[in-house]
Amino acid sequence: MAPSHTPALKVKSIAMLISDRSIRLVACFAAMVGATSAQAFEITDKKSEGVPATALPALPTAPSIAIPDTGLRNTMRDGWQSFVNSYRSGDKKAARAHLEPAAATGDILAQWKLGRMYADGDGGPVDHFKAFQLFSRIADARADESRDSPHAGIVSNAFVALGLYWSSGIAKSPVIANQHYAAKAFNHAAQLFAHPEAQYQLARMLLDGSAGKHEPRQALRWLNLAAEKGHVQAQAVLGRMLVTGESTQRQTRKGLMWLEVAREGAQPSKDDWVLDFHKKAFAAASEEERLIAQRQAQRFLKSAERN
Repeated sequence: MAPSHTPALKVKSIAMLISDRSIRLVACFAAMVGATSAQAFEITDKKSEGVPATALPALPTAPSIAIPDTGLRNTMRDGWQSFVNSYRSGDKKAARAHLEPAAATGDILAQWKLGRMYADGDGGPVDHFKAFQLFSRIADARADESRDSPHAGIVSNAFVALGLYWSSGIAKSPVIANQHYAAKAFNHAAQLFAHPEAQYQLARMLLDGSAGKHEPRQALRWLNLAAEKGHVQAQAVLGRMLVTGESTQRQTRKGLMWLEVAREGAQPSKDDWVLDFHKKAFAAASEEERLIAQRQAQRFLKSAERN
């Protein structure tokens, strides 16, 4: 795909990309995960309270110095090294400029890093629409990337970033909040790439009905999958739901275990609500329940470290 698009065409392009195929995959994938991680879930009529969304996904692990092997090694060698040198020296404005040619010619790592620099205000003013356009190019060109591809982390994160942008919209741009498109982007990353942030965000939308449907059974399955991968916010929401019996059969000890695991991974500066969930649930639990949950949490964390 050519790198230049008008804003309106780019917004339309990514919206079309993430719609039809994702719809077809929902039913079969929901059946698959239902046979594995969430067999014990039984649904009630309660709706979940909203919980905070997270910021843009973190930059996936990628070479910071080595020239990425993306098929453009010879044409971008000098530009990539110049970017690294400028970035390390603190001249991030120049670093942005060095990434532009490689991003324009389709280099995926340059597109992702440049998009994150625009999104984060790294090296200049924040420009979320430029970030959106760069992430859209990745998604447009690489929607069928294999989960085993060396670029899968970048592609899946691009879809998550697009989902977050569609969730809230971008002020003074053609990107207007559209929960339907957001759900499709999250669904694509959750299904094809097993991305835990996408699984968590999709679960939230299925719980609060923001994408048009209230589907707690699927939401609980996505939360469980993300929690097993170490997603702190998913662990906290899943734990609270199991403790309270919110949209599922109450499983107090298992819920307390997930809340304890979430507490271990929570960052006080941004996860106050996770710590609050934990504090309230443990205050209401018996001493025996607390001890059992803590032992189970330690076993889970040790197993995760080994894996």
